[in-house]
Amino acid sequence: MSGFERAYLLIDRESSNAVTITLWESEGALRESEERANQLRSHVADDLGATAAPTIERYEVGGIVET
Repeated sequence: MSGFERAYLLIDRESSNAVTITLWESEGALRESEERANQLRSHVADDLGATAAPTIERYEVGGIVET
């Protein structure tokens, strides 16, 4: 998808909970991807047998720490 930069998948293996964090070039790129992203989330949830719809939250990157 245009403007997509990277994704991280965080998993708690004990509870089987997962969080995906995606980073986008701009808020506009994020907004333009929403329809396709909703389709992908639905397919992944179905494939994994999810019992609830994914929760979507949006945050802005406040800074980057490099070592």
